[in-house]
Amino acid sequence: NLIVPHDPKWTAEALFNILENAVKYTPEGGEITVTLQVRPEELEISVADTGIGMPEEVRSHVFDKYYQGSRSSGSGRCLGLGLSIVYRILELCGGQVRVDSVVDQGSTFTVRLPCPPAL
Repeated sequence: NLIVPHDPKWTAEALFNILENAVKYTPEGGEITVTLQVRPEELEISVADTGIGMPEEVRSHVFDKYYQGSRSSGSGRCLGLGLSIVYRILELCGGQVRVDSVVDQGSTFTVRLPCPPAL
């Protein structure tokens, strides 16, 4: 049994936001891959896409409130809050999120959440 010390509803909301962004910024015919690794003390979930990617100046601010990167793909309607909320939810759960990205090759968002031993 796996016990994760947080509200699954909020964790699901954070992951949904990451997946929604992957869909928004991956062109038709691209790929989105979700992987899960369970380790003794943590759960790691990665969402990798073959989308438009992000330059360093965007990556360094992507979790900031109200930051809106390039709109060269996607809906064009956003407040710049989604990923800052993801960051805060995961922080409150004792977890973390990071992004790796290459322009025109895609992005990978990696979420890590603590997993205490099952009772």
